[in-house]
Amino acid sequence: MENVSKNNVFKYLFELVNIPSYGIIDRDHPIINYLKNQLNECEIIENIDSNGNIHLLVGVNCKLDNLDHAILLSGHIDTVKESEGHHPNAVVNKDYIEGLGTSDMKAFFASVLSQIDYLKSLDEPIILSITSDEETKLEGVKINIEELSKRNINIDFAIIGEPTNLDFYVSSRGNTIYVSVMNGKACHSSTPELGVNAIELEAEFISEIKKMCNEYPSASICITSMSGGRVPSNVVPDECSLCFGVRTSDRKTLNEIYNYLLIKHNEISNCYGQSKLFSVLEFPPFERSENFFTNYANDNKINMVDAKYSTEAGCFQRKFPDANIVIYGPGDPANIHKAGENIPGDNLLRYQEEFIKLIEHYLENKKQGVLENKKLVYSKKEK
Repeated sequence: MENVSKNNVFKYLFELVNIPSYGIIDRDHPIINYLKNQLNECEIIENIDSNGNIHLLVGVNCKLDNLDHAILLSGHIDTVKESEGHHPNAVVNKDYIEGLGTSDMKAFFASVLSQIDYLKSLDEPIILSITSDEETKLEGVKINIEELSKRNINIDFAIIGEPTNLDFYVSSRGNTIYVSVMNGKACHSSTPELGVNAIELEAEFISEIKKMCNEYPSASICITSMSGGRVPSNVVPDECSLCFGVRTSDRKTLNEIYNYLLIKHNEISNCYGQSKLFSVLEFPPFERSENFFTNYANDNKINMVDAKYSTEAGCFQRKFPDANIVIYGPGDPANIHKAGENIPGDNLLRYQEEFIKLIEHYLENKKQGVLENKKLVYSKKEK
């Protein structure tokens, strides 16, 4: 491995953090111009979503076409908006670098940029996926995956650089948002027996949602909004809508919850055909599987964690089910999205070296042809 100056990773992190990157990130956004300047010798594909956000696919050492065993490094460059006490710029605080996006997730991109010359030297194709709406619409990862498919690119190995405090996150919950619409029958509130109250129908459905919370304690089911009724005091409402989310780390549980709720929704709204239950966002779970990373973690005593939050890993797993995928990045996920977001300097330096070691071990195992269930597994070198 080439000897990269450790100061470079701090330089890149300071420069990235000092460019605000929330809201719409379009083609002319300073953070995009910065990344394109740093990666100007690479092939860069720009993908624009329906909101005007731009997402990049970068062929670090390859042309983005007809690749069968690519290595993917993936992350989002957008951040949440700064909150009170949340430093918008990078500052040094003792042994920490503090500022908006230090952990989530500009430290990952600083690490990649600090090692870019080494990554260019590898024989296996290296691809960088950069999305800019992970904190909002979540369209970018799907668009980038579609582009990979159109270009006949298959992924064998992927690191999703979300902050994990250098643990291996081997699963994460998906996030599916559902909308329930209940239709009733309007009438004057003085004679409610002549109508059907849509809010009461929705309340009955809420009780079924709560049953699922008790039935599946490993899942997170949360009602987030409800709207119904048009006149405050004298009309029984004939429509009510409800929004709720289901987060779970396996598709089987998600399907069981949805199928049960669909049956109950149809039973409750049986007389009113316009009632419906449908999803408005589907972000798939990232499911744990035995692969290179779980074997590597066991052999090297690295903690394996099941994340409660959602990441882009599930989208890549759904498209590339035989790929070795892990969520692994610098910084502590416990201090992101709030005042005091920071990353310890030694954490960043260690990650800068460790993610390269991971790639090197993978490539060495690939040469040896260590396979299990179509997935490459980690095998220690004989001493």
